[in-house]
Amino acid sequence: MIIDRLDRAGVGSFHPIELGRDWLDWKKSGLDERSLMYTVPDVDEVVAVAKELGIHLDPDEAVKYRKYLMQQMAELDTFVQARLEEPKPPMVSAARNPGYRPSPEEDPLNAWIWKCRIEGAGEGLLAGKTVSYKDHIAVAGIPMSFGSFALEGFIPDFDATVVNRVLKEGGTIIGKNVMNGLSGGFGTGGGIGDYGRPLNPHNHDHVTGGSSSGSAAAVAAREVDISFGGDQGGSIRIPAAFSGIVGHKPTFGLLSHFGIGFGSDQSIDYTGPLTRTVEDAAAALQATAGYDPYDPRQTRDVPTTIDVLGGLADGMSGLRIGVLGEGFDDAEVDVRDLVMAAVDVLAEA
Repeated sequence: MIIDRLDRAGVGSFHPIELGRDWLDWKKSGLDERSLMYTVPDVDEVVAVAKELGIHLDPDEAVKYRKYLMQQMAELDTFVQARLEEPKPPMVSAARNPGYRPSPEEDPLNAWIWKCRIEGAGEGLLAGKTVSYKDHIAVAGIPMSFGSFALEGFIPDFDATVVNRVLKEGGTIIGKNVMNGLSGGFGTGGGIGDYGRPLNPHNHDHVTGGSSSGSAAAVAAREVDISFGGDQGGSIRIPAAFSGIVGHKPTFGLLSHFGIGFGSDQSIDYTGPLTRTVEDAAAALQATAGYDPYDPRQTRDVPTTIDVLGGLADGMSGLRIGVLGEGFDDAEVDVRDLVMAAVDVLAEA
C-alpha cells in the first residue's frame, strides 16, 4: 500500500498496490510459499498487524499486500541461499562435542553459559592453557546467545578468528561465559541479561562489572586461565578492575573482529583477553593479534604477527604512567587509598 496521508487519529488513506511483472514471473515459476525459509503471514495476520500500526486494510487490500510480502520474501530467500553457499572460513580441525549448560551446583558463580572441551594443537604459545569466550564470540558447534533469550538456539557453524588462532597455538577451549544481555548495561552492572548475574568470587554481594562479567568471574575464580571479552565502553577493563584481574583492550584493529557479535557500534568495538597474570595476557595477545583478510575493519598495515612477550623482559624501568586526579574526586576512601598505594608501588618499581 502507498500511504497518502495520516489524519490526526493516525489513520491513513491508501491506494492499492499494483503487482508488477516481477511478481507474475515469480508466480509462474511455480515457487510455493511452503518452500521459503520464512513463514509468510496469513491474511488475518496482515490485517491485525496493520491495525496495530493504525492502518486499515479491507480484505482485497490485505490479499494484495500479502502477495507483495510473498514476493519480497522470495527475493530475500534467494539472497540468503546465495549467502549460505559461500565457502566457510578455514577452521582448525579439532574434535568437538556439543557441550552442555552447567547446573547451578557445577557453576555456583553463574559464570558459564555453556561448557565444552575443544583441544587445540599439541604445542604453541597457549599450550596447557584453558580458554573461554564471552558469549558473543562464535565457536563452531557451540550455542551463542549474546546473553539474550532472543537468540536462543543459534549455533554458528564457523569459528571466530580469535578462536581459530587460539586452537592453532595450543589452547584448550572449555566454554562460553555469561554476559550482559546484548552487551548492554554500560559496563558497571555486571548482570543485566536473561541468564542472570555472575557473582564476584571475592564477595558475592559485589558486582563483577560488565559486560564481560562471566569472563571476569571465571578467571578470578581460577576456573579458566584466559577469557576473551569485548569492550566498547569499558566492558573488558571494568570487570577486570572489579574482579582483581588483568584486562587488556588492544589497539583498534590489532585483533580481528571476524566472528564476533554485534554491539552498539562495531567502529568502537574491541576484543581482548582477561587473565590473572600479565604474562598470560601477553601470550594471548601475541597468539591472536595480526592481520586477517576476513575482517573488513582492519587495514593492510596491521602486522601479520606481533611480539608481545619479548617486551616483558624490558621491565618497567623508564615507563611513565599517568594518574587522572579527577577520577578520584567521588571515589570511596578505601578504594582510593588502595589504588594510590598501588601507584606508589609502581613508582618504586
